[in-house]
Amino acid sequence: MGRRYGNVTKKICLRASKEMAALRRMQTQINNFLWTSEISAFHALTDFESRFPDKSLLIERELAHLPTNAFYKNNQGRIKYGGSIGKTCTHIAEGMPFLYRSVLTYFASAFESYLDAKVRPRLEKPNDRVRWGPYLRTLDIAELRESEYSLSVETLINADICRKMRNRVVHPPFNLPKDKTDRQITKIKDEIATLLFQGSWKVENIKSIVNSTVGQFFGDITSHITQSPTQPPELFYALFNFTGLDKLACEIEEALLPEDTSTEFWIWRKDTHVRRLSLKFEPPAGTSHYQTEEYDE
Repeated sequence: MGRRYGNVTKKICLRASKEMAALRRMQTQINNFLWTSEISAFHALTDFESRFPDKSLLIERELAHLPTNAFYKNNQGRIKYGGSIGKTCTHIAEGMPFLYRSVLTYFASAFESYLDAKVRPRLEKPNDRVRWGPYLRTLDIAELRESEYSLSVETLINADICRKMRNRVVHPPFNLPKDKTDRQITKIKDEIATLLFQGSWKVENIKSIVNSTVGQFFGDITSHITQSPTQPPELFYALFNFTGLDKLACEIEEALLPEDTSTEFWIWRKDTHVRRLSLKFEPPAGTSHYQTEEYDE
């Protein structure tokens, strides 16, 4: 959580594909949705607490001036949402995990759209519908594995964990690991190790790499959960999903972009995260690049 603790990191401008620039723009839109929704929710909770000491007041009467569809009547003549101020506050608080879950799934979908556009045409059967998972298997192709800037196995493992966490919030049992003792983590380690044994990635000590990478991911997550017990775990999984999938997309760019890539599209990335420095260039003076900035959780 670098920015929260005041760490300053230099970012550099890199040539990128139009697909990568589109992914970053979508990331920014989803990021804006996340934080404006959170601001709105906490503002409402704080405002209701001070304005309405009597929590039994009806929300539809006290806020009737708002042009919200919630107070419009449905086909049965009942308003779509009503009840007390207290009930509304409870529903806002209970809804926060679903906000973070939706952000997680939205960006996971955007990332796989990037794979459809950038990687699928390079597959042996590019016209077939690809289900992008596990990434250790579906991205196990020569151009990504044998490039001078080949994909990092650790990056792939982290992205596959993100994919699994996406699946856990959209399919039963709809929960996420809250600590490192969760049985699902052991299962994830076994599945990832099997994928590496079966694949073509060059890994000398598979068990060590898997234990270290998976352990680091969930160690960081559970550390944030422990430090912020009032926050839903979904928040931290959503933030790690942003960074994990973005990192994999950036490594795909490094592996696939030709040297003569134009400067029509670009992204910003921390200098310490860039391996292929030949992609660096100076953007036009006075140009705004906010829509392609690297996400920093």
